[in-house]
Amino acid sequence: MKTCTKCGEEKPYIDFHRHKQTKDGFKSRCKECNCAEAKEFRDENLETVRAKDRARYGADSVRWNQWQKHGTSTPQERLRKWKKAHPGRANADTAARRAAKLNATPAWINKEFVKEIYEEAKWFDLEVDHIIPLRSDTVCGLHWEGNMQLLSPSENYSKGNKYQ
Repeated sequence: MKTCTKCGEEKPYIDFHRHKQTKDGFKSRCKECNCAEAKEFRDENLETVRAKDRARYGADSVRWNQWQKHGTSTPQERLRKWKKAHPGRANADTAARRAAKLNATPAWINKEFVKEIYEEAKWFDLEVDHIIPLRSDTVCGLHWEGNMQLLSPSENYSKGNKYQ
């Protein structure tokens, strides 16, 4: 529990923003007080905030205004459409990012072959399973084509996070 310096209430740490430079790693004011203060500042200094935003976006502000005026898609919408059109590749990218986070991707991986495995899985309505799980209590495997197999969703679910 931590006490907010603005409102004086004692709240759990989840109600405070993280801040690496403080001793306990959290800001001294709670999220609610921070947001209220930021909103108040924006309301009082609207033109200053807008000028800073224009300076920050620079050349991209022109494209952003075009997207808003003409109703064309934003980068997020285009990414969403691409993921819907290429589900296998999107799944491969997601799995690669998750494995990289776990430091489970070796440098010698054949990325194209792994993408093909995920596309094949999507084509046949199967799931890609790591034979040796990437994260386990007993053993941790690597994210590479030799550690992958295609399983039906029920088989993959029954296997769980176990090495069999």
